[in-house]
Amino acid sequence: MQNFKQFEHSTHASRFVKTNIKSKLIFALLGMSIMFSISIPLSAVRSAVIGTDDRVVTNDVELLKRVGSVLYQGRVICTGFASAKNQITTAAGCVDERNIDDYTFAFIDKKEKKIQKLRVNKKTNLAFLKVDGINDFFQSEGLLDGRQPINLVSYKSGDNLLNKTDNGEVWFTPVNGLLYHTFSSDRGAAGSPILQNGKVVAVHLGTAKYTRYAEALRPDSHASIGNKENINYNVAVRYNGIKDVELEKVKITFETGRE
Repeated sequence: MQNFKQFEHSTHASRFVKTNIKSKLIFALLGMSIMFSISIPLSAVRSAVIGTDDRVVTNDVELLKRVGSVLYQGRVICTGFASAKNQITTAAGCVDERNIDDYTFAFIDKKEKKIQKLRVNKKTNLAFLKVDGINDFFQSEGLLDGRQPINLVSYKSGDNLLNKTDNGEVWFTPVNGLLYHTFSSDRGAAGSPILQNGKVVAVHLGTAKYTRYAEALRPDSHASIGNKENINYNVAVRYNGIKDVELEKVKITFETGRE
């Protein structure tokens, strides 16, 4: 089963291959609402954003020394990972550049490290933290290969156990760099790396809403009828190999542990 799938665009219900469910993503981009028609497998649509938590605690040494927690005033609120020497990457919604002294970072040993500098990229919704003593870090991979296994690694809010799940799938969206996925996540998971063969291919951010229309064509016209349903979906951003990413106007609810 392929982990990465391309959204199928369609203008007519008869062209849907996997399902007759038409879904419409609505984002406030460039000051206006843009609507995308996409086809999503029913199995994915029925998967809840949080759903049944199928993550398992991992003791993988390579993961434990590269994935840690972002803390706010001593409390775990997000996940972060070592992405370069003395650099931690997390989700932009996890931190506030104006209050850098309120944040620290820690690996499984719970030794909090001071954040020296903080830079937020509003286009990608990622934040980069300068933390001394980071020497072992993930490599990144720009090529998404649906034939390769992928997994999400994260911490939970208020928990000091590293969790891992490989039970999920990822879809490209019409928004450059934005991905939808069905990996189990929870508060504190924002900033978690999505790995392919041990390399970072994407970063989990949180959730976004889209409107699903279950439609059927009227027999006497091209008009459609059906029910509308708003659904939350897990979102991530590709980490490498993308240009002109514009996610700052996409309404994303970051899965942080902040009250």
